[in-house]
Amino acid sequence: MMPIRVAVIANGDGLAIDHCVFFNCQNSVVFWEAEGEQAIMILCVNCLVYENNYSGVWTTTNTADDFEFHHNIIANGRTGWVRDNNSTHNYQIRDCIYANESKLTGNGGDDAINNDFFKMNNVQLTGKIDIEKDQSKNNYLQMKENSFGSELKAGLFKK
Repeated sequence: MMPIRVAVIANGDGLAIDHCVFFNCQNSVVFWEAEGEQAIMILCVNCLVYENNYSGVWTTTNTADDFEFHHNIIANGRTGWVRDNNSTHNYQIRDCIYANESKLTGNGGDDAINNDFFKMNNVQLTGKIDIEKDQSKNNYLQMKENSFGSELKAGLFKK
């Protein structure tokens, strides 16, 4: 299976990435450009990113400080969050899990960078994320029932 290079390239204001699953993508979501100086009112919530080959989420100089990021799970990948080198924005991350990432934060190259550009509230940096890989199951590529992190309800909507 070849990985998807970029699953979502987000341009502009008011974009919501909500209850999505990104499996084996090189870059799951890249918040790219805006019509004005900054993309405002954008969010990434309740998403499951598993086995990313490059980045879980990527923000640029255009991703404004009001970017909402919560109830996400990013696991078993290369870099949890890539931040453009020229960005001066700061973000708040809450109620998330970053588990088994090679680097929590990076700059788009192979270098890890300081994560002082975001404030974390109730963010867990360790733990084993279990997803269902049996294609015959109804919860294929979803969190396994009652597994670590399942209380965040990241992934697709369920009844």
